[in-house]
Amino acid sequence: MKWHLKHAEYYLFARWIATPSIFRDPPNQGAFQEKYNVSGQTLVNWKNDPNFWEDVKREIKEWTKEKTPDVIAAIYRSAIKGNPFSQKLWLQAFDEFQEKSENKQTHELGTSFFEAMKQRHDKHIQQPKQQPVVDGDIAT
Repeated sequence: MKWHLKHAEYYLFARWIATPSIFRDPPNQGAFQEKYNVSGQTLVNWKNDPNFWEDVKREIKEWTKEKTPDVIAAIYRSAIKGNPFSQKLWLQAFDEFQEKSENKQTHELGTSFFEAMKQRHDKHIQQPKQQPVVDGDIAT
């Protein structure tokens, strides 16, 4: 069949490829061929076209838009439970944290990330609690 006759199927296939395999319907390429009446060679031709992969990238971006907040929530839940990989991912995504190339994570204080966090924690604990002031006198 000619390309112009399969224009809609092309975009359906790009969307199908962009969808994670566990969510694909139809579940495999053979079933896609059957459902949309396209040959295996047509799918191979589309996959060999560099423009096809640009279309797939656009479809991936579209597919992820509404899912990103749920992924962020999952990273957050995992991070607050103590998962160091989720904590690192959170800091990289939202706190501009970057690893140094020598494989030592450093903070603006010049120490490792974890040392900097401990210093902040210790500093917070060691700060004297300020007494509330009532009518110019310190409340007791």
